[in-house]
Amino acid sequence: MASLTRYVLIAYVITATFVQTHSGEPQSLSLVLGKKSGDAEEFIQIVHPPESIDNSRLLTVEYTCNSDSTVAVELAIMKDKYQPTLVYRKYWKCDASHFNRRRKVKLRLDDDLGFRPGYFNRQFYFGLKPQLRAFILRDVVKSVVKFKTMHYAHAEAKVLYNVFVTLPYSRPRKVPYKACAPWYWEILQGIPALNNFVCPFEHEIVPLVSYPAVFSGLHYGIYRHFPKYHDPGLEKTRRQTIAKPAFTLSMWMYILDYCPEKKGHPNLACGVFIHVSWNNLYMTPILLVDHAGHPRVEVILKRRREHHSIKVNWTYPKHQWIRVTFAVSQSSWNLAVNYGANYNQTLASEFTYNTEMLMDDTEGDFIVGGNDALVPSFVGYVGKATFYRRRVLEPSKIPMPSPYHPMFALGLTRREVKCQTFMAWISQQERFYQHLLSERILQNKCTDKIHELFTKNENKQCPTMSASKPRKSHILNTFIRRSVNQGRQLGEQGFHGVADDIFNKATSIIAVDIKHIPAALPLLRQAACLGNYDAMYMLSVILNNGLMTKADEIQVLTESVRLTDEMALKEQTDEDGDIFMWLKHQAQAGVASAQIRFGRALFWGSQGLRRNLNAAMEVFRMGAEQGNPDMMFDYGINIYNNKTQEKNKTKAIEYMQKAAGKGNAMAINALGWIAMKKKNYTEAVRYFNRAVQYGNADAAYYLGHMYLEGYHPTDKQDWDKAYKYFEYAAMRGHYDAGVLFAYISMKGTSRMPRNLYLAAEWARYVAEKNPAVGIMLRKGLHAYRSGNVPLAFFYYLLAADSGIEVGDFNVAWLCEENKEGLVNHMEKECMWRHYNLSLQREPQLVDSYAMIKMGDYYWYGCRAERDIPKASAFYANSALKGDPHALFNLAFMVEEGAHIPNTTWDILRVPLAHRDSNITLLVYLYTRCKESRKTEAYLPCSLALAKIQMIDVWTRYHIWMKLSSIVGVTMVVMVTLMTLYHQLHIRPRADLVI
Repeated sequence: MASLTRYVLIAYVITATFVQTHSGEPQSLSLVLGKKSGDAEEFIQIVHPPESIDNSRLLTVEYTCNSDSTVAVELAIMKDKYQPTLVYRKYWKCDASHFNRRRKVKLRLDDDLGFRPGYFNRQFYFGLKPQLRAFILRDVVKSVVKFKTMHYAHAEAKVLYNVFVTLPYSRPRKVPYKACAPWYWEILQGIPALNNFVCPFEHEIVPLVSYPAVFSGLHYGIYRHFPKYHDPGLEKTRRQTIAKPAFTLSMWMYILDYCPEKKGHPNLACGVFIHVSWNNLYMTPILLVDHAGHPRVEVILKRRREHHSIKVNWTYPKHQWIRVTFAVSQSSWNLAVNYGANYNQTLASEFTYNTEMLMDDTEGDFIVGGNDALVPSFVGYVGKATFYRRRVLEPSKIPMPSPYHPMFALGLTRREVKCQTFMAWISQQERFYQHLLSERILQNKCTDKIHELFTKNENKQCPTMSASKPRKSHILNTFIRRSVNQGRQLGEQGFHGVADDIFNKATSIIAVDIKHIPAALPLLRQAACLGNYDAMYMLSVILNNGLMTKADEIQVLTESVRLTDEMALKEQTDEDGDIFMWLKHQAQAGVASAQIRFGRALFWGSQGLRRNLNAAMEVFRMGAEQGNPDMMFDYGINIYNNKTQEKNKTKAIEYMQKAAGKGNAMAINALGWIAMKKKNYTEAVRYFNRAVQYGNADAAYYLGHMYLEGYHPTDKQDWDKAYKYFEYAAMRGHYDAGVLFAYISMKGTSRMPRNLYLAAEWARYVAEKNPAVGIMLRKGLHAYRSGNVPLAFFYYLLAADSGIEVGDFNVAWLCEENKEGLVNHMEKECMWRHYNLSLQREPQLVDSYAMIKMGDYYWYGCRAERDIPKASAFYANSALKGDPHALFNLAFMVEEGAHIPNTTWDILRVPLAHRDSNITLLVYLYTRCKESRKTEAYLPCSLALAKIQMIDVWTRYHIWMKLSSIVGVTMVVMVTLMTLYHQLHIRPRADLVI
């Protein structure tokens, strides 16, 4: 009885120990009690068992054995859904002498469980249902158990804990198990591409549009592509639901016009949301709107892949923000629109098919708006669009955007009301002048006196004048009066001409003096309401920058000339300039190079000249008669295209054939182009291939076009070959090829994935060559050269707000110069903002001066605290462009004791030997500055270098060495000054004597 009592007490103590050392009791616990009163019982436990398991855990195992046995610690997890796997086991022997022993055990997991995923550890597991267990297995039992995985089940003393394995991206980075890591390990760990792996983010809620986007009814839209899931389980589920799609689309729209391009075509519609394959085949879903405002829903059904279209009987509300919700669940869809003051009014339709729909959301592209190949967009705005993958939501479950969202801050409704009031005044004036016209007609008409007696008081009342008269409305008022008197009906198409007149009047007022901008604003607003896009843009630039007003937040060759580039400014000329006269003289004298440059400058309107086709043709004719192949081509192609009054295609082809015979690639390409127009594709390909061998970009573009459209006589349609030819042409400056190269890069092909970054860069490059941009830059340059700095500033500001880098640069430089007090007329900060905007490009396209200015901004802390790393980085990147000023500034920072990070010296590729001390670093920087190609840096950098060398000698050497160094430096400075004096004064006099 006493022995039994002792065993019960010991069991109670063991149980109490588990309660105290672990927050929860172990899952299972077995104790073996001795048969005799003197035997010790077997037991095992883990002291302070951990809640989570990783490679840094050190376990303490407490155990007692009463016979020859094996003690084991194991970790079992579920690597798959069906079978547990032992990922760690530790065995050691024990016998009856091992009473109440403790042993420390360090966990060592496999790499896929113990370390963070990375380049050196690509496979990993989460570790499902991990169990940490310890047991004592008697040797007699172990000898008969064949499988190690069954040891735990046959043990009589055992314990099990449910634990948690650290998540993969919370684990430590992989390290070698050796006592000493190899010498290269730290280097490998410092490479971000090999170690900065992050947990893959799965896009379930995809923002399609986050900022208000404008759609003008043209063939373009916003393209989005959904990636496949990284997680195998999610990706498997997605593939299984292709024939049972489930998703929700939420869009905020502001519709100005439904589908103006398709008016008169009841079966055609404009795009709202489109899903297309890479080769423009329609897929599920397609949301369209016809010219009357009725929604149209098109899907692809699973049965025989039928294309099914349904027209909804209600119409989208206009001139207000509306939320469109489109949800699909297997075989049914629901379309709902919330509108009204509080979005509490609803329009809804739903439809169920007798079979499921098909939709693979990772195939092709989703387009908000129109498809550039087939479908135009509606006219209006999309403020926000969100796609919910694998989720079917009711409109009430979708959160409303913030009232401070940019789409609400635009104030479109307020501006629409103002334009509607303005248009109401136009209609009022039209009725008024029609009334006056009818009065004059009646006065000149013979009427019956008796009839006049009874009707003399009828129709004598003037129309009601309810709308207020806008400011500066005389131009429009005159137009309305003349139109009514001439019997013309006013309408949207009829206002385009008068809108242009109003805009031209506004620009003429601004051209006199930009201080007159407030007087031009009413005219710009009128022209904008009448649909003039130039007026809209100019008005937005003025209001956005607060130029002379309060800020409102809400075929010519394009040349980019910086106002700091004196050489480029000197090359600009006009019809009275010296360069123009010299080129004209040389061209008339028969100099071939001058004829080519002079003729093409006149033809394209470059180098500051106005475009003059007749004068250019005369120059081309002179060169062609002299047998110059380039001029023969220029003359022939312009005759063929009838650029002037002369048109003789036979004569033009003869000139081009002669030029082609002399190896002129442009003429060879032109002959191919003529053959292609005649649909002689075999002859065209022969000419194009020959021209490409000479490096002609036009020929490569046409070959790419033939592959794109399937016109090649021997090869089938091939977008990949077209892509290569477009790339070849685009790299040689062909803008149309650049557009198509960007287009295919955006969409991808059957063998080539999408490259959005490359597409965006090429699209921006081509957009910056737009002739409309060239006109703004040209006007700004002419105004600057004529001394009208404020007007130049205004035109460069127009270019800057369109995203042109040289426009931002020139605006910033003019603000820095602040001639005629320009900055005083700007409500917003001007200089630093536009220098910063000019840097938002690839480094090779940014001017080094802008980098220096931004370096100054951060070094001197102009509008914030000093930031030495950013300042030094800007200076270093400017120095890479060969600007010695940046090197001088970096050296000055070192002299001031600034701590410059090593990344800056890595950018400049400064050898490590020169980084040992400030003296060696300064000597290196000033020497590199002195050896710059810019000669104006030689003197200041040489003096600074001499100063540093003197300081070095003074601090390191004896007094006599110091004195001799001073004498030597003095002599060098005197010789340098005498040389400069000779170069600046004596030599020019000698040249005059000669």
